[in-house]
Amino acid sequence: MIWREEYALGIEALDKQHQGLFIAVNSLNDLLKTSNKRRSQRACFEALKYLENYTVVHFKDEEEYQQSIGYINYAQHKRQHDAFLKTIAYTKLDLTQSDFSDVSIKRFVGVLTSWLLYHITNSDQGIVGKATHFSDASSMSRMLQNVMLKVTDEMFHIDPEVADDNYEGDFSDSDLFCVLDFSDQDEVEYRFILALEEHLALRTVGNIVGETLNEVDELVASAIEELANVLILQVLTLFHNSETFEGKQIKMIQPNQVWKCTPQEAPECSVLFSSNMGNFGIRAWRR
Repeated sequence: MIWREEYALGIEALDKQHQGLFIAVNSLNDLLKTSNKRRSQRACFEALKYLENYTVVHFKDEEEYQQSIGYINYAQHKRQHDAFLKTIAYTKLDLTQSDFSDVSIKRFVGVLTSWLLYHITNSDQGIVGKATHFSDASSMSRMLQNVMLKVTDEMFHIDPEVADDNYEGDFSDSDLFCVLDFSDQDEVEYRFILALEEHLALRTVGNIVGETLNEVDELVASAIEELANVLILQVLTLFHNSETFEGKQIKMIQPNQVWKCTPQEAPECSVLFSSNMGNFGIRAWRR
């Protein structure tokens, strides 16, 4: 991951901790290039332990700062921290049970990089009054467009635009697909299907980790799943003005599985986006 000055909050202690998290994630990614497997496993265990402790300390410091300034969105922000700590615990189990296999490390790095970049460039900016405000919630389609256009541009500088707000799902078999199911405590349920061109996924994740990627592996897949999760969760939270939505299923699927996952009824919204790095589409059904 490449630290950029635009990520800085202007709060020295927190900015240094954010940079430390970037370094820790990069160290994990570098372990994938180590030829000595046993040495890699030991180093991964130590890196994971360090990252786990560092994250707990950082979240505590960040939350104490928010409380000291009376940050209005403190409760929401803390929920994001708590959820991510659970993700780290779950991934730690995956790593240890797999004996720190390359596959499990890649999955962990993919989730970490996507979540950290989103959280630092979006959620944390609100602490210093730089949060993006989305006022138009007249429809799910409009909110989806607002969030995707604004947040993806800020995170990846891909210059997106709406190509079709009545997208019919016409991607090719070489593209990537992700199905996401969400629900809230009132039993409101949604299914989303994300479709994106393979080279867009590779360039997007490659920009996050600071490398040129040539194949869709576990790192790329897990990074895309986590990005889709946090972005669509933001759409639902804003549109329903509710913090209670959570993901029930988030997974990449093969092109031949798309028709099985697609509800028969017409989607609530379906939008195709184009960008200077490729196209992506999102379809949503309320179930």
